Amino acid sequence: MKIAFYSYDSIKNPWCGGGGAYRDLMIHQKLAGRHAITCYYGKFKGAADHADNGIGFRFLGNPATYLISRISYALLATIHSLFVKADLIVIGYSVFSPVVPFLIRNRITILEMFHLTGPGPVRKYSLFGIAPMIAERLALYGARHFICINNSLADTIRNVYKKKSVAVVYTGFDEELLKETGDDRNCILYFGRIDIYMKGIDLMVDAYEKIAGDHPRHRLVLAGRGSDHDVT
Repeated sequence: MKIAFYSYDSIKNPWCGGGGAYRDLMIHQKLAGRHAITCYYGKFKGAADHADNGIGFRFLGNPATYLISRISYALLATIHSLFVKADLIVIGYSVFSPVVPFLIRNRITILEMFHLTGPGPVRKYSLFGIAPMIAERLALYGARHFICINNSLADTIRNVYKKKSVAVVYTGFDEELLKETGDDRNCILYFGRIDIYMKGIDLMVDAYEKIAGDHPRHRLVLAGRGSDHDVT
């Protein structure tokens, strides 16, 4: 099968490069022996088309700035996906750089969705967050096939948006991490991008405040990168 995968985020993208990009790459590496996979990512300075372990990597857009990179990628990737020769089109869907081949090629397009942002973009970006909200609604009402990473999101898409073709592919981890290390730091760890609304850190802090009194030995530790505004 010939698979075309579109996602703005890639592991070497200096503006993103999050855990979702690593997850996608691991899945592609497992499938590469049986399928021909080409990944189309957002372009950043220094990005060069190449192939590795049987997977093709192509970069679309203008890398002048982060905003220009996202907007140009969404436009070029959408146009490209409408004409690409593929048996299956998979979109790592982002409301901030939406790629929407499902408007025309819905039968062979699958959207991979990690979460729903809802009104989050408006809370964070005011009027500029309206476009991402519309992009999310467009996907939820317009697309036919979905891949989610948890049952809660899958149930929402099935029950609220009346979609029948929804699959769950859980996010795994290295089971070596389960081995006893003898180093119990008595903490609740968040490790990822420091983003108050998009990552739900505000909810985590609120929940921790409710249990901290009953568990005084446990600290909440936030680790990762983020904007100066979110970090402070």
